Amino acid sequence: MYPVREVQQSFPKVREIFLISYLSVLPDDTIVITNDDIILKTWKKLESKIPYGEFLYIKKIISDRFYNSTRNFDLLIYGKRTPSLGFMRLYFDTISKYGIKIDLQQILKTSRIKFGHGGNAASALLPSHLSQKLAYLVGAMRDGTLARSGKYEISISQSNDSWLKTLKEIICDVFQPSNEPAIRNNRVTLSNRPIFEYLNKVFEIPIGKKDQWSTPKIIEMAPLNLAKYYIRGFYDADGLSYKLGFCQVNKESLVFVKNTLEKLQIKTGKLSSRKGKSKILYSFNTSKKSHNDFIKIIGSLNPSKQRLFSPT
Repeated sequence: MYPVREVQQSFPKVREIFLISYLSVLPDDTIVITNDDIILKTWKKLESKIPYGEFLYIKKIISDRFYNSTRNFDLLIYGKRTPSLGFMRLYFDTISKYGIKIDLQQILKTSRIKFGHGGNAASALLPSHLSQKLAYLVGAMRDGTLARSGKYEISISQSNDSWLKTLKEIICDVFQPSNEPAIRNNRVTLSNRPIFEYLNKVFEIPIGKKDQWSTPKIIEMAPLNLAKYYIRGFYDADGLSYKLGFCQVNKESLVFVKNTLEKLQIKTGKLSSRKGKSKILYSFNTSKKSHNDFIKIIGSLNPSKQRLFSPT
């Protein structure tokens, strides 16, 4: 495994970009764990602003929608129960009509997310910005899987355990999951529904087969200094080491990589196709005269891909 210091050096600090808000894509039953008593503070503020009868009416409407009783609503207001994202959406939207404006996205930046109220439910911090490490992980998911077989499992396969340990470290750094990723049978795996839902809904990674997974819109919109880390993760997971190339079933995913490399002044060969066992495979190689540029600009964290170069 690469020492932490070397992994950190592979991701120099740059400006991150704001993600498309995941407020609109995560389900209502998402549980938001926050130490902030913003709900109680704003509830008291609302009580002081409007007639008591209208205040009770609002309480009943919200209670009927989510908790079936005002008692459960009171438990939530006073921090005895953890709110759902659906409740927070409705609550903050309701009080905004009375001039009390709260940025829910700002609250989520420092809140842990989970599903279910049980103590064993896995939680995670979900990034509000696209960082280099997150872009790298999304690229690595080109050879990963989101699986629903009684659990919400994220996995990435590779024969090199050293790289899997690096991936585990990056997953923990990006998401700070409450449960630790495991490495076994040449895979790093993690059963964590918040991260699963985030990757599926924010980065459009399909559950199961990924033949139809093209480049995530967020990656398409990212500046080159972030998109190149997606390409590094893609290459480390599923690239061709002997010719610094790429091979995939999904043609569009390679068109994006090829075009981005060209924008980075890394010359590439022709995108070709051939018949695989059951599907058409698309591939291209980096031009031999651009190998040094690929090594310098894209680089790698996967020892099995580093026979031609060292990590940058």
